[in-house]
Amino acid sequence: MSLSSKFPTDSVVLQDSAVVALARGLQPYLPAGQTVSTRDGHAVRSLGWIILSHLDTRSRACILAEQRLWVNDIWTFPSWLAISTIARRADYLGDLIDFDRVFATFSSTRSSAVTSASSSHGDLCQVLHRAGVLYSGTSRLCFDVGVSSFLISLFRTSAFTDLHTVRLYVASSTSFQSFVLPCLRILQLYGSRDVRTRPTLAWRSSPVILSSALKGIFAGTRLERLELEGLDVKADAARVITDAAIRDVQMKLRKPSSVAAVLDCYPENRPFSRHVIYSRPSFTEPLPGWVWRSASMYPDLPLAVVFEGSLTMAWITILPMGDWPDAAAPYFQEGADSAEYYPPKLHQPTLIVRYHRISRLYLPNHGTSYLDAMVADLQSYCLPVDVFIARELRFTSDGQTPWLRRSRHCGLALRAMPNIYRLVIEDERLADIILDAPPSCTRADFVCRSDWYGRSGVLDALSAAREHRTTSLWLRGASRQCDQHVVQHLSHSVPHFVDARRPTHFHAASSLLQMELETAQEIVRYHEMKDMTIRFEMTLTY
Repeated sequence: MSLSSKFPTDSVVLQDSAVVALARGLQPYLPAGQTVSTRDGHAVRSLGWIILSHLDTRSRACILAEQRLWVNDIWTFPSWLAISTIARRADYLGDLIDFDRVFATFSSTRSSAVTSASSSHGDLCQVLHRAGVLYSGTSRLCFDVGVSSFLISLFRTSAFTDLHTVRLYVASSTSFQSFVLPCLRILQLYGSRDVRTRPTLAWRSSPVILSSALKGIFAGTRLERLELEGLDVKADAARVITDAAIRDVQMKLRKPSSVAAVLDCYPENRPFSRHVIYSRPSFTEPLPGWVWRSASMYPDLPLAVVFEGSLTMAWITILPMGDWPDAAAPYFQEGADSAEYYPPKLHQPTLIVRYHRISRLYLPNHGTSYLDAMVADLQSYCLPVDVFIARELRFTSDGQTPWLRRSRHCGLALRAMPNIYRLVIEDERLADIILDAPPSCTRADFVCRSDWYGRSGVLDALSAAREHRTTSLWLRGASRQCDQHVVQHLSHSVPHFVDARRPTHFHAASSLLQMELETAQEIVRYHEMKDMTIRFEMTLTY
């Protein structure tokens, strides 16, 4: 069929554009190996781009000239001869080779032949060597034939002049060694556990790699981005690479020692500009020493500490004082993927480090050793802390956002901060912690929240500030009807009181009965939310 009959025009350019547009529209449906059904109900494998061989010569030439349309499907063609032929036509310009796609139509025998076939077929080697991106794949076949080990062996013996991105899924059986790829900019290493159905990313029982291998890779590349997940990195060498230029780092490594081993591969005087590190130290272990360097926070930096807590847990976030006014709650989620660790579950990260943020999960309600570990951490960095912020933890369910039950240990955390000069209370239920503030604290900010559905904490805040005496009380947040009477009659009893609440319009009850009804509705809503909260807390496993 000639496409000129479909596009009646004398313009060759317009005809060529129409052919390319048609091929681009068909592109998502053309990779070979996809299962399609025939009219008689039998499932067959699509031949992919080969069906376009039935077009006229000019149309075929036009599509072949647009190599980016089909070049990444080279490995899905049904024979080694087809792969070799189409690779030559593409001038070996395949940008992405994903071995999950490579093996989409392969049998186990044919998959096992990849390593030997590629070493004996020059065209296949050329396809690999000219690739810009290589993914080792996560399918069963990829692990059975050891694609990652095969690629690493090629990296060590051959020149890859265009390869800028590598993603390797490393298993315990993978022979992981250093390699030299001068053009490599992005390296992604994922540890995988070989389970019966399909290999999965590891968290426990992670594959082990040696830090010396990473150091060799850093020395032989110009990495700009590094991603490590599900690996156990063992430190086995002391040499530091002084010319590493990595700026973008993401690590999800269960053991803090693994993170330390990776950081030892990098000079201390070169901070990461973009990075997120996830780890899971034991709840009774001290805060790892490497967190300060990783967050680019040094001893002379004034700090703010945010305590976001509930009855069963607390996230404590450390950040520079200069960053705190512009920080957004929830503070422990800033700059990180919150879906990875909140709500917390067993075997998930409990320590998140990124630029100018250190967040750690504590379980002070689980016993003395857990509580002591939290206090010990706070005391280890308390001297430069100027501001302490107390806030609730929440969750979302069925369009509602209940607050988890209040923490019983926020006051104890505050007492571990002897030098703060300002206390900020964003959880109204914690108003009484003003009494736990040290003598150095000269200002307490109490935030009246428009999203709080329980009893107001203004009375407790005024009473605590009056008893503390050395602390001035600033009311901030929303001006609410429920607080008006208390503020008018008791604010004069506080030695230093400032009402900085923003004016808001609120609905006034038209009668006493209407007021009683609204109060009853608020009580019902409070207990409905509390019911949701308790049920949610029962599902937490940590």
